[in-house]
Amino acid sequence: MRVLIFDEAGELSCRWQSDLRQRGHDASRETTCDAALSGLRSQRPDVIVANLAPLPADAFLLADIAAVFTPQTRVVFVTQTQEFADGSVFRLAQNACAQVPDTIPPGDLTALVEYHGRSREN
Repeated sequence: MRVLIFDEAGELSCRWQSDLRQRGHDASRETTCDAALSGLRSQRPDVIVANLAPLPADAFLLADIAAVFTPQTRVVFVTQTQEFADGSVFRLAQNACAQVPDTIPPGDLTALVEYHGRSREN
């Protein structure tokens, strides 16, 4: 499974990438919106893991462009605040499949990515 991780803060994404790779997934990590958009075009990921911190607008831009160019790609949003606790992330991004706190253990995030990546294949 191809996974694109977009985390402008960068700290958490190394752990996520490591766990995904240990489970045999092709996981790339980008820390800028431009690089993530380039990765989206070249990799056509099954799942995007997008950290909403520090700039939610960039994460939503990536999700929107993915919805147009790779409509089967699912997006898992990670957040460190309660800003989107009302579920608005699902109204803002049509390809959002989950929203989790940034305290999620890497293995749990990997399981979530695997679940939504498999549903894409069906």
